[in-house]
Amino acid sequence: MTETHLVHTPGAQPAMDSKINLHDSFSTQQMTAPLRRLGGALVTFLAGMADGFRAYRRWQRLVLMSDADLARMGLDRRGIAQHAMFGRPEGPDRQ
Repeated sequence: MTETHLVHTPGAQPAMDSKINLHDSFSTQQMTAPLRRLGGALVTFLAGMADGFRAYRRWQRLVLMSDADLARMGLDRRGIAQHAMFGRPEGPDRQ
Protein backbone atom coordinates (compact mmCIF):
# COMPACT_ATOMS: atom_id res chain seq x y z
CA MET A 1 0.00 0.00 0.00
CA THR A 2 1.25 3.47 -0.82
CA GLU A 3 0.78 6.38 1.58
CA THR A 4 0.34 9.96 0.44
CA HIS A 5 1.73 12.73 2.60
CA LEU A 6 0.78 16.39 2.17
CA VAL A 7 3.61 18.73 2.91
CA HIS A 8 2.92 22.44 3.57
CA THR A 9 5.55 24.77 2.25
CA PRO A 10 5.64 28.11 4.12
CA GLY A 11 4.69 31.04 1.84
CA ALA A 12 3.04 28.81 -0.72
CA GLN A 13 -0.51 29.65 -1.84
CA PRO A 14 -3.11 26.90 -1.64
CA ALA A 15 -4.40 25.79 -5.00
CA MET A 16 -7.98 26.79 -5.71
CA ASP A 17 -10.17 25.67 -8.55
CA SER A 18 -11.92 29.04 -8.75
CA LYS A 19 -10.99 32.36 -7.22
CA ILE A 20 -13.59 34.61 -5.62
CA ASN A 21 -13.50 38.06 -7.11
CA LEU A 22 -15.69 40.50 -5.17
CA HIS A 23 -15.42 43.08 -7.93
CA ASP A 24 -17.26 40.73 -10.26
CA SER A 25 -19.88 39.82 -7.68
CA PHE A 26 -20.74 43.24 -6.21
CA SER A 27 -20.26 46.68 -7.61
CA THR A 28 -19.18 49.53 -5.38
CA GLN A 29 -22.53 51.16 -6.07
CA GLN A 30 -24.40 48.10 -4.80
CA MET A 31 -22.32 47.98 -1.64
CA THR A 32 -22.70 51.70 -0.83
CA ALA A 33 -26.37 52.11 -1.81
CA PRO A 34 -27.71 51.28 1.70
CA LEU A 35 -25.36 53.84 3.24
CA ARG A 36 -26.50 56.47 0.75
CA ARG A 37 -30.16 55.73 1.53
CA LEU A 38 -29.45 56.00 5.25
CA GLY A 39 -27.58 59.27 4.71
CA GLY A 40 -30.45 60.63 2.61
CA ALA A 41 -32.96 59.68 5.31
CA LEU A 42 -30.82 61.36 7.94
CA VAL A 43 -30.56 64.56 5.90
CA THR A 44 -34.35 64.55 5.37
CA PHE A 45 -34.94 64.02 9.09
CA LEU A 46 -32.57 66.83 10.07
CA ALA A 47 -34.13 69.19 7.51
CA GLY A 48 -37.56 68.43 8.98
CA MET A 49 -36.26 69.13 12.47
CA ALA A 50 -34.84 72.48 11.31
CA ASP A 51 -38.15 73.42 9.66
CA GLY A 52 -40.03 72.57 12.85
CA PHE A 53 -37.65 74.60 14.97
CA ARG A 54 -38.03 77.62 12.66
CA ALA A 55 -41.84 77.34 12.88
CA TYR A 56 -41.61 77.13 16.66
CA ARG A 57 -39.44 80.27 16.76
CA ARG A 58 -41.93 82.14 14.53
CA TRP A 59 -44.80 81.04 16.77
CA GLN A 60 -42.86 82.09 19.86
CA ARG A 61 -42.22 85.55 18.40
CA LEU A 62 -45.84 86.01 17.28
CA VAL A 63 -47.43 84.87 20.53
CA LEU A 64 -45.51 87.56 22.42
CA MET A 65 -46.83 90.34 20.13
CA SER A 66 -49.70 92.57 21.13
CA ASP A 67 -53.09 92.28 19.45
CA ALA A 68 -52.46 95.65 17.76
CA ASP A 69 -49.14 94.42 16.27
CA LEU A 70 -50.81 91.23 15.08
CA ALA A 71 -53.64 93.24 13.51
CA ARG A 72 -51.09 95.33 11.58
CA MET A 73 -49.82 92.06 10.12
CA GLY A 74 -53.37 91.01 9.25
CA LEU A 75 -53.46 88.40 12.02
CA ASP A 76 -55.41 87.70 15.14
CA ARG A 77 -54.56 85.26 17.94
CA ARG A 78 -56.41 82.42 16.22
CA GLY A 79 -54.16 82.68 13.16
CA ILE A 80 -50.80 82.57 14.90
CA ALA A 81 -50.20 78.81 14.58
CA GLN A 82 -51.19 78.74 10.90
CA HIS A 83 -48.98 81.74 10.16
CA ALA A 84 -46.06 80.23 12.05
CA MET A 85 -46.33 76.92 10.19
CA PHE A 86 -47.22 78.09 6.69
CA GLY A 87 -46.54 81.83 6.64
CA ARG A 88 -50.16 82.83 6.08
CA PRO A 89 -53.15 83.52 8.26
CA GLU A 90 -55.85 80.90 8.62
CA GLY A 91 -59.32 81.21 7.23
CA PRO A 92 -60.97 80.74 3.83
CA ASP A 93 -61.13 84.49 3.16
CA ARG A 94 -57.37 84.93 3.54
CA GLN A 95 -54.92 83.58 1.02
